[in-house]
Amino acid sequence: MLSRADIEAHMPHAGASCLLERVVRHDMRTIYCTTRAHLDPANPLRRNGRLDMVCGVEIGMQAAALHGGLHRQAGGPRIGYLTTLRQVSLAPGRLDQPQWGTLQVRATCEQADEQGMRYHFSVESEAGAALVTGHGFVVLQPQGQQA
Repeated sequence: MLSRADIEAHMPHAGASCLLERVVRHDMRTIYCTTRAHLDPANPLRRNGRLDMVCGVEIGMQAAALHGGLHRQAGGPRIGYLTTLRQVSLAPGRLDQPQWGTLQVRATCEQADEQGMRYHFSVESEAGAALVTGHGFVVLQPQGQQA
């Protein structure tokens, strides 16, 4: 299990922008995380006091970024840019509801090469209800062109 400090060390998100709290387990293909950041009144994605369900996409893709950071092979970390979302499904309602409990977040790498990665992500309630699912495509900045 990875702590919050370990998580921030392996991804570009830090402080309040890091929406993941724990890594339960991970392997070369999939990462499983948990969070209660959706219940934090100071969540930076809140607008007008609410956190819409679509914000779960950011949580899912942060898990993908963390997975990439943990499993990056030769050349060290690289900057990646989310370019496309596909087949996104959102449950009705809001993400900031206490009944969801601790969110269960999974990101699975479906394809990866030197140019980028494709991840499937899901965010579920503590009881297993599907809240947000989809596919995200990340393009990696070429080696030597880091900002």
